[in-house]
Amino acid sequence: MIHYITIHYQDPSWIELQLKYINRNTTKPYKIWAFFGYHGEADAHHVNTIVKNNVESFHFLKSHRCSLRDRPSMRHWKQLDELTNIVLNDPETDKTDTFVWLDSDSLIISNINKFLDNLNCVDFAAVQRIENSTTTFPGGDLFPHPCFATCKAEFWKKNNLS
Repeated sequence: MIHYITIHYQDPSWIELQLKYINRNTTKPYKIWAFFGYHGEADAHHVNTIVKNNVESFHFLKSHRCSLRDRPSMRHWKQLDELTNIVLNDPETDKTDTFVWLDSDSLIISNINKFLDNLNCVDFAAVQRIENSTTTFPGGDLFPHPCFATCKAEFWKKNNLS
């Protein structure tokens, strides 16, 4: 089982597009776990319609209202942690299941199952933002970027990751 973990903020237009690409390029069973932060009721209604029309794909979706002053990126990692823990604590999640974290505007553009099968010998894989290079960190960010990261549930839990 693949567990897609994603957070959408302020713009519901990426939800349907991301879902379309996940459906098209995932051949094994999967579940989508998501948070959605919205500004207006029209956004919330639109997202609920998307989920109702694709109920077999979404396993969990929690919506919350954001104020216009909210800076979602400041707490993005905390919400990813919260969502990941929800997946880990789900009784149907197996230790051999694969977690895939995706930014809201990230798309699966080819068969992810083949890609993940080729990563069998790797415990954790992720995008590294080398363009965020500084004099202190000339190789870029030292942490994985959530636009795409993946590992097995067992690895995440065993290493008490965050």
